[in-house]
Amino acid sequence: MSLIGTWRQQSASGITWSGEQQLQGVTAGIDLNWTPSLRGGAFAGAAKAELVVDDEAQEIDTDNIWGGGYVGSELGDYHMELAALAGWQSNESVRRMVDNTSWPSGVAYADASYDGFFVSPQASISRDCSLIRLVVYIYHCYFRETYHAQDPELWSSRQWIGGGNLRNYRSRNFRGSGNGG
Repeated sequence: MSLIGTWRQQSASGITWSGEQQLQGVTAGIDLNWTPSLRGGAFAGAAKAELVVDDEAQEIDTDNIWGGGYVGSELGDYHMELAALAGWQSNESVRRMVDNTSWPSGVAYADASYDGFFVSPQASISRDCSLIRLVVYIYHCYFRETYHAQDPELWSSRQWIGGGNLRNYRSRNFRGSGNGG
C-alpha cells in the first residue's frame, strides 16, 4: 500500500492571488506468481485534490478512483503481458467573476460540475536483450572478422559461407601462438 500526497501554497504577487493546492490519496495492490512463468496482479486507488484561491476567487474539488489488473507470462526470452486500467474523476468548480450587470455587488459565480471516465488497455510482447550477448556478437561478427580477414596469415581453419558468416569458427588459432590448429 502506498500513500500519495502533496501540498502547495502560493503567495500573492502583483495581480496574482494567493492560493493553496492539496492532493491526498492511497493506492494498493497485490502481485502473485501463479506458476514460475505466469504472474498476475490487481491494484486500486483513490485520491482527492483541492484548489482554493484567496478571496473566494476560485475553488475546485476533484475526486478520483481507479483500479486495474494485469497478467503476464514468460516463454523463453519472450515476455507477454495484458493489462487494463480504468478510473473515474469527478470535478466541482466554483469561480467568482466580476459582473457589471449584477447590482449591487457586481459579482457573479460560475458553477461547474463534470465527471469523466477512462479505460486504458495494454498488450505487449517483449524480448530480453542481453547487453553482454550483443557486445560479444558485435565483437565476433565485426571486429574479429574484420581483423582476421585483413591478414589471412593470422588465422587458420576457417570455412566461409556467403555474406561473411562463419561455419566451424575456431578463434585464437594464431600462427606461432602455441594453440595448435
